[in-house]
Amino acid sequence: MHPFNPEEPFFSQSLIKSNSLPQNKYVPTYFKELDKVINGFRNPNLIIIGGRPAMGCRSLALTMACRQAWEKHKVAFFIMSLTESNLIERVKRNYTYYSKSHTEPFPSFYVDYKLDIDKLRNEVGRLKREENIEVVYVDTVQMLGVKDCPDTSDKTAIVTRALWEMSREFDISIVTLSTVWRESELRGGEMLPMLCDLGETYTLEMYADVVLLLHRPFYYGISSDVDGSSLVNVAEVIVAKNVNGETTKVKLLFDNGMFVDDLLPF
Repeated sequence: MHPFNPEEPFFSQSLIKSNSLPQNKYVPTYFKELDKVINGFRNPNLIIIGGRPAMGCRSLALTMACRQAWEKHKVAFFIMSLTESNLIERVKRNYTYYSKSHTEPFPSFYVDYKLDIDKLRNEVGRLKREENIEVVYVDTVQMLGVKDCPDTSDKTAIVTRALWEMSREFDISIVTLSTVWRESELRGGEMLPMLCDLGETYTLEMYADVVLLLHRPFYYGISSDVDGSSLVNVAEVIVAKNVNGETTKVKLLFDNGMFVDDLLPF
């Protein structure tokens, strides 16, 4: 091992050793206020989007993926929770709302109800070699299979670490959706989700570079905030962990099941 020499520049090549690819590309989410906070997806990153049912995690991920594809980024979306017809309907709604024709670039979608971590890794490796893929979405982390691992908590830990390793090995951003436990709804008040509400919190929190927790106050009957501002059709994106910047909240417009525009940040 090369000994440390205090006379050398602190970040000399002889001091910093890495087995990851050095590209460090930047892929925006194309939600401008959110990008100001998390600095987009900086490869390699593992990003978790979490929330209770009906909060819109999948809708947010699909909109991000479509926006990135429209800007000529190479994007793949692996999905286990929707039928093909349902997926097509949701994607069409994005293109129609944003007045995009069907000739516009679109993400590569893979519907596989028996997807496991080994199959995913093989596909991501192929996409990296053949198409130089930049962002991979996985819906959802709890549904990814692991061979010979019946224990749920062990499975999530194995999957999360494997996704983190995959992001480093292939120098890409991996965005995975995750369910949030009911504790956030049982606390009362604003019922804001927290990192501790993620299932198997320790593993997910430890390996994630960015954690985005979604909350829609109006869904719970909260129509205005403490300042009297309307929360109708407002989604709060809680940046609960962020190795690229601060942790805060960002408001997005949620209209008819879609994330369609930015609002002013908190």
